[in-house]
Amino acid sequence: MSHTPRTFTRVALTTMLAAGLGFSTALPAAASPTPSDEQAPITWSMSPLPEENQSNTQWVELDMKPGESVQRELVVKNHSAQEATFGLQAADGYFTDTGRFNMLASDEPSEAAGTWISIQEEITVAPKASENVRFTVTVPENATPGDHAAGVASSTTSIGQSADGASLGVESRIGFRVITRVEGELNPSLAVQELHTGYKQSWNPFAPGSITADFRLHNDGNLQLQPQSALFSFQNAEGQSLESGSLLPGDGAKVTMKLDQSWPTFLTPVTLEVTGTDNGGAEQVLRTEKVWVWTLPLPQLFVLLGATLCFLGLRRRKTKQTERMDELLDQARRDGAEQARQESNA
Repeated sequence: MSHTPRTFTRVALTTMLAAGLGFSTALPAAASPTPSDEQAPITWSMSPLPEENQSNTQWVELDMKPGESVQRELVVKNHSAQEATFGLQAADGYFTDTGRFNMLASDEPSEAAGTWISIQEEITVAPKASENVRFTVTVPENATPGDHAAGVASSTTSIGQSADGASLGVESRIGFRVITRVEGELNPSLAVQELHTGYKQSWNPFAPGSITADFRLHNDGNLQLQPQSALFSFQNAEGQSLESGSLLPGDGAKVTMKLDQSWPTFLTPVTLEVTGTDNGGAEQVLRTEKVWVWTLPLPQLFVLLGATLCFLGLRRRKTKQTERMDELLDQARRDGAEQARQESNA
């Protein structure tokens, strides 16, 4: 299932809460909501605590069996000069089009891996202090094999005044991703959908045009993959990594590629090659699509047509000049013969 970022607005009595999400995978991360004049700023960070022999401290990756349950810890650090209470929440995760990992808004219910995580609702942290919090990941018995994405976040809300004097609150939150790989048959797969190719002419007959390819990449397997596309013809080639960097199972992304310096050859064979690598950098998927692209050399044909018309025009003119010259010579010979005959008769 593909996700897109969403923003929700909640109205309760005279207070409006606009859910603003600042979610980053570059941890430790710190957030500082904009306070009203009466509030002091609250700045904090949050990150998972790594297990033994685990160097990654930015997110959590788990390999689990259906029905299995594990516990992990995170740390919330209060960098501000006042005590602060932070809400804690787990939710379904996804990658945005810009490549950032995100999770559903706080008032949108989770339906997938976000429901697998149990965590206390809030934590109070003293000034310039930190608190460790345990959370539990429990994989359902009927969970499907493959990668499942969720996120764990901490949040706080600051209250201010809008331009019209109404109370306005902004929820700020930070967190990290939790990727759970459920044991079973893995099926890494990428599908190329809605492939459209075209040729953009350069109306300068002495300059090449460009071949374009628009398509949609869809992760129809059960393994998180980092796609990379390559488009090439017998003239040139182009490579491109997906802007978002990663596709979770069920996610898709639109891709546009262009082959510059492509000379028109009436019909050009083009090959699209898509590879998908896992988090370890190992190639898991190779997809190849071969298409023929009409690359009509219209500017060159126009030049050729013009040159041909000029040549035919000059040739016709020369022919007419030659015919006129022959007529003049014939007339001169006739006139000379007639003059000679008249002189001989005299």
